[in-house]
Amino acid sequence: MPGSPTRIGRDPENRIALEGGGVSPMHAQLEQRTGEWWSTGLGSTSGSYVNDERITGDSRLGNGDRIQIGRTIFKL
Repeated sequence: MPGSPTRIGRDPENRIALEGGGVSPMHAQLEQRTGEWWSTGLGSTSGSYVNDERITGDSRLGNGDRIQIGRTIFKL
């Protein structure tokens, strides 16, 4: 994704801005590192989830993984 890392959250300055409860202003980011994709939680109290498991730091992503932030689910 051009512009990696891509920040996700409620703040309109994020590349992906989400509305709704459970989304922090700076919630998470997606980043490509050496050909692999990673999701990083940015300390949100409601958390970020990869395949229904809460992540607290970096999580390597694979094809078909689901990333949940608030009520929004992204599929890689």
